[in-house]
Amino acid sequence: MEYAYRRRSDYEARGLVYTVQTTTNLVSNDWNASGVVDAGSGPIVAGLDSVTNRVSTEGLPEQFMRLRVEEYGDSSRMRGFDQGDRNEEY
Repeated sequence: MEYAYRRRSDYEARGLVYTVQTTTNLVSNDWNASGVVDAGSGPIVAGLDSVTNRVSTEGLPEQFMRLRVEEYGDSSRMRGFDQGDRNEEY
């Protein structure tokens, strides 16, 4: 299964961290990035890149993916934003 998203080209300078996470159970709220592979990225328009991540669905009847975007602030704490949880069933 693949997950593609747009990432700011200046994400590092802005202190942003983009993490694709998966789970097999939405009730447990147990998200992790284990098994997520970076399949590539490239510019799409000025200031934005397209990023594709891939995860195996072998042996899993259903799997859910989401993009977590976090920002490092001046106080060394992070603010997190979940961007568009996606659901794929097999």
